[in-house]
Amino acid sequence: MKNPRLFQGIALISVVLIASYILFFKIDWQNVSPEDSLASQSGGILSYVPADTLFFYGGLEKASLKDSLEIYTAGYEWIINDADLSKILNDDQLAHASPAEKMLASLLVEYMRLLQDIPHAAENLGIDDNVESAVYTVGAIPVLRLKLTNKTAFNAFINRAEQAVNVTPSQETLKGSANNSISANHYSFDRPDTTEPTESNLVIATNSDYAVVTFATPLEDTAAKNIIMGVNKPENSLAATSLLADLKTKYGFHPAYLGYVNHLEIMNGMTASNSNNFSRMLDMLIQLANKYKPGADKGLGQLDQSSPAVDSNPLKAMRTPECRDELMAVAKMWPRTVFGYTEFSMDTTPKKFLARMVIESLDTAFLADLKTLRGFIPTALRQVNEKPVFGFGLGLNVDAMMPFLTKTLQSFAQKSYQCEILVDTQQQLAGANPAMAVGMMAGMAAGLQGISASILDMDGSMDFSGNGTMPNVNSIDALITISSTNPQGIVMLAANFMQGMPPLNIPADGTPIDFPIPLPLPEGKTAKLAIKGNHLVAYVGDKAEQAANRLASDALQANGLFTFNMDMGKYMKLVANSIKQSATENQASQKELEIFKNLGEVESQIVESFDVSEQGMVFEVKMTLK
Repeated sequence: MKNPRLFQGIALISVVLIASYILFFKIDWQNVSPEDSLASQSGGILSYVPADTLFFYGGLEKASLKDSLEIYTAGYEWIINDADLSKILNDDQLAHASPAEKMLASLLVEYMRLLQDIPHAAENLGIDDNVESAVYTVGAIPVLRLKLTNKTAFNAFINRAEQAVNVTPSQETLKGSANNSISANHYSFDRPDTTEPTESNLVIATNSDYAVVTFATPLEDTAAKNIIMGVNKPENSLAATSLLADLKTKYGFHPAYLGYVNHLEIMNGMTASNSNNFSRMLDMLIQLANKYKPGADKGLGQLDQSSPAVDSNPLKAMRTPECRDELMAVAKMWPRTVFGYTEFSMDTTPKKFLARMVIESLDTAFLADLKTLRGFIPTALRQVNEKPVFGFGLGLNVDAMMPFLTKTLQSFAQKSYQCEILVDTQQQLAGANPAMAVGMMAGMAAGLQGISASILDMDGSMDFSGNGTMPNVNSIDALITISSTNPQGIVMLAANFMQGMPPLNIPADGTPIDFPIPLPLPEGKTAKLAIKGNHLVAYVGDKAEQAANRLASDALQANGLFTFNMDMGKYMKLVANSIKQSATENQASQKELEIFKNLGEVESQIVESFDVSEQGMVFEVKMTLK
């Protein structure tokens, strides 16, 4: 096959889109009654989720779909028309794909077709608009489970996907609880011309209550398979714990949308044999890998009994008693990565969304030290209502870098480890001495607190043809800011590194000077350089001048580590103009140009940030949408 990555991408996109359709959006947060709490239902979806799952995304409540899908497709009608969807299934490479790859591509197409009739999308998929759903793992195997209201409609959805790519699955019937049988369709990942069967399948299973999308591999034993399919429920389920309720309370997540990655269970499985389902699957994978001879025309599950097993367990070093104790102690200080929505306001103009992900840490001393690295990011970059085309800010207290690194390395070096892996790491860090290089850099940039750059507005185009043509700029408002306790020192530092640059005498009162730069600017426009309070600012354009003047009163304070801000509509308009006015126009179809034009009409502002709090390392995404 010419490009297997295409189908890997299709598989990933399919899973992400279906999961996002089922899980990510909720409109009516306030109208979910207490009896709808999934944790309170003994037979609810959480009772199928093992407490030792490595990953979970779902919630304590059902999620509404209809209105959210209308927003999900706003401005993106071009992705759900029949002509373009048919191209996916008519791709030449699909003829050489495995049944599972074909099915994933076809599921994507059928899913997108559902969005052509959003008011009836849930009904046509066989689910309720307020749906129970969850994505989780049993050991290493991912599982998507959703509550059905109409099994016939769901099976019709699957049948349409099969017929579109002429795939016939192998079928299996499993005995479920209370005589409720489970029908499972298996789609092999083996391509027609394969000589080395994978014995791995995409599986779509249903009974009268649930649908399950998962995988079957040689790694799961009968007990794990029965839990995956729902024949049996895990002895210890997520429903029997207070974990989701605790996450909701601690982080303010909406109860319908929260999830986590369990670092403790991952480390538990890696450091001990037979410690959880993940561990047992890892052991099986190692056993199969040791006995499988590549190129011997044997499947991964067909063990080579003619030669002894090779002792090449990559986890052997981690599974000593010393390493297990010490690595588990590290994991306990960083137990989970948690994520969810903390704001989802659909009834405002513009609509507002706030998603947060936290890498949890109980190492309060380390977090306190890490906070000392926080620097300054201009206030405007951190707000969604400023609407630059795009901009970024890096907040970094350079003066704190050397003390932080020295203290962190010393703390690690002074620990008395017995685990060979950790001891080797201590020795490597001691020999590398990274503090010396950091110290030299910090010394040169003393006082530096942050760097930011923004294009506030721009009319013109960029040349994407790669022929070296300069951008065509009709108008531009942009600025670059260097924030420091000693901005004059930054000017002197720059002069030392830029040979031949004339002396820059910048008034301390904020008066700008001309700053010639080798970039194309509109006729009559000149870049300016000024010191505004604690900020050295280079800018061009009236809007940028106003932003630069506001910086004079923007106090130098530690307010973050990184921020990125983008107006999706403005950015896509710039891309569309660039395609139209560059050599790439000849290579772009009218449909592609129309796509960027449509995206340019979407009024959406996105602000991403990374910071440190008392809870851990925090990633946030704020978005507004009209």
